[in-house]
Amino acid sequence: MGYDFELDRVKRELTAMGAKSCMVQLPEGLKQFGPQIAGELEKAGFRAVISLERCFGACDVLRGGYDATLHYAHAPYARKEPKTVYVELRQEADAGRIADSAEHKLRAKNVGLVTTIQFLNVLPKLKQELEKRGFAVEVGKRGHYTYYDGQVLGCDFFAATNCKKAQEFIYVGSGRFHPIGVAEKTGKRVVQVNPNDDYKAQEFASGIWEKEKWLRISKASDARSWGIVLCSKKGQRNVHAADNAKRWLEEKGRKATLLELNDIIPQALEYAPFDAFVITACPRIVLDDWKNYKKPVLLAEEIKELLS
Repeated sequence: MGYDFELDRVKRELTAMGAKSCMVQLPEGLKQFGPQIAGELEKAGFRAVISLERCFGACDVLRGGYDATLHYAHAPYARKEPKTVYVELRQEADAGRIADSAEHKLRAKNVGLVTTIQFLNVLPKLKQELEKRGFAVEVGKRGHYTYYDGQVLGCDFFAATNCKKAQEFIYVGSGRFHPIGVAEKTGKRVVQVNPNDDYKAQEFASGIWEKEKWLRISKASDARSWGIVLCSKKGQRNVHAADNAKRWLEEKGRKATLLELNDIIPQALEYAPFDAFVITACPRIVLDDWKNYKKPVLLAEEIKELLS
């Protein structure tokens, strides 16, 4: 798929900022385009440096020692960071084909529409298409961390939970994390349509995360020493959750130590001297990747259920 990296706009905005140097931040799947982007910026007189740090969202905008950051494939996280140029890399999709695929799976006439940043452009067209077919359609309002109506993040499903009349949801996009998250947070059935996979549709119901939560809790039930992991990424740093988890564990006679990491990955925790860990950063680290960790990992709010 061809991407529009909006380099003309990027150059204008960097110039308006008075920036002479910039860091280029790309998610893993797009890092292959880094040399192309940096090369074009260098031709225009900018010093461009590609960040090789993993980047999963606008919650971890980096600046380093550069005048500005060029951040690709994400919308601002709640608000725009200063000296940052966002290029959302939106994708076009056929609203009619999405409606065709979803209609065969839907069981109700009141539906909510949600997606991530890449397919936000299609939601108004999809709403019109579904309404022509007799559906009542809601697009939820933006949440605390999201920037647009209808947008969901791993830490913000408000665009789904505030669709009060929706009996089911259509999620437009790839991956299983977000449609499962919508199902879990709303208790409603979700039909996912993926335009990048020939508009394939599949269904998700609530209960997946609940079952996995109790499996994780059971694995951690005998842990006596706990590492409470704080993330140094600005948008994922949750000191309040870490302090709460530490207090709850210590009140029940467990040992708890505060830790800090920038990039929370299984290898970084594997040899740390703790029986289990509480991850206070992006919930996706636990909910999506917990099976990749050799030791138990829990969310902060799950500690109360572990200790009850």
